[in-house]
Amino acid sequence: MVEVRVPNLDCEGCASKLKKALFKLKGVEEVDIEMEMQKITVRGYLVEEKKVLKAIKRAGKAVEPWPFPGYSHFASFYKYPSHIVNHYY
Repeated sequence: MVEVRVPNLDCEGCASKLKKALFKLKGVEEVDIEMEMQKITVRGYLVEEKKVLKAIKRAGKAVEPWPFPGYSHFASFYKYPSHIVNHYY
């Protein structure tokens, strides 16, 4: 699943154009567009964020990754506080 923010996504024509461009990508099964949030969610098999971003840019819209990173982003940076770890060694 890939989530992106498309600023100024405010008309059905633009949304339809983007949906059409995204369905051309290999593996895309579903495209959800939330215009009030300026958010597009793309679901499918092995859908890559960089390809989604590129397709939207080619369709003539500005795009950026969705501002809220997923759980995996935080999980990779988790560390115990040094005072707890050092206390036992």
